[in-house]
Amino acid sequence: MTDYATRDDAILREIVMPLGDAASHFDIDAIADRTIMQVTVGPYPRYMMGVNEAEFWDIVEANALDTDPETVDAPLPPAPARVIVFMDVNHEVVRDGKAVSVVYLTMCDPETYDVYGEAAVEPSNDAEPYLEAVHGLLAERFTGVENVAITLTTLS
Repeated sequence: MTDYATRDDAILREIVMPLGDAASHFDIDAIADRTIMQVTVGPYPRYMMGVNEAEFWDIVEANALDTDPETVDAPLPPAPARVIVFMDVNHEVVRDGKAVSVVYLTMCDPETYDVYGEAAVEPSNDAEPYLEAVHGLLAERFTGVENVAITLTTLS
């Protein structure tokens, strides 16, 4: 695996260049948060791709921006009555040059498991940060989100 002196170099070479002209159609920061990892080589931090190729393309696909003019301004559909949120707790990412733990939240339809959205939240013993993130995801995608029943479940 190739490592880079800066995070920006890793993002450019490992994410932007493979996407080419299509890079503007993706949330590069979100992809980088899930794929680029910091390692230490001697006394120096280095940055490299932290996922395999299949995982990378899955993450890219999950972070596509909606650039279709017909759907960008379309009204939001009504919120579902219920969602399930999977909490994946075993992750570290590099933010501001420091390794921090995060909990990845994946919000899904409870019957079909269609993914409605994803977020990364700092770990907490309180449910409030997780619920805030879920409500934010709901509000981005649906109207009438006040009465949605939310089920949180932890992945191990």
